[in-house]
Amino acid sequence: MICDFCKKNGLGSFVDRPHIIIDGFMVTRPTKSFHDYHLLIFNTNRHRAHIHQYSKKDTSTLTAILRIIDDVFADALSDYQGYNLMSNNGTVFAGQKIPHAHIHLFMRYTSESMSPYVRMNTGDFVNDKETEMLKIPLADVLNQIKETYETTYHIQ
Repeated sequence: MICDFCKKNGLGSFVDRPHIIIDGFMVTRPTKSFHDYHLLIFNTNRHRAHIHQYSKKDTSTLTAILRIIDDVFADALSDYQGYNLMSNNGTVFAGQKIPHAHIHLFMRYTSESMSPYVRMNTGDFVNDKETEMLKIPLADVLNQIKETYETTYHIQ
């Protein structure tokens, strides 16, 4: 079975969305977002159904990406408080609707418009107007994450 995340050379339905790829991991915004700064992270190099199937190298890369994302938001948002990391692993009953390992990252700050968990419970997705009003444009955030990773890990 081919999943959405594996189509189009690993870019899936995200090929036309702002995104970066770091050592095989795509960082982008989901098509339907529950938070102002809602990031989606997944491996584009190989299909893994669950997070615990990642290799040690993949786990190290993912940890480095998370560390950099946290640092970028801490520097960019004066009221940044941290992040929520969410990943459903298993069947649809366990909440995994897409059979490709992926992580949802909600960057939390005190002036956010609404908690992502309230939005999930009500089905209230972030709209285009809210996205346009972000303190920092998503493309700028993604570029800074990639530049920081390349500088920190000396990637050419």
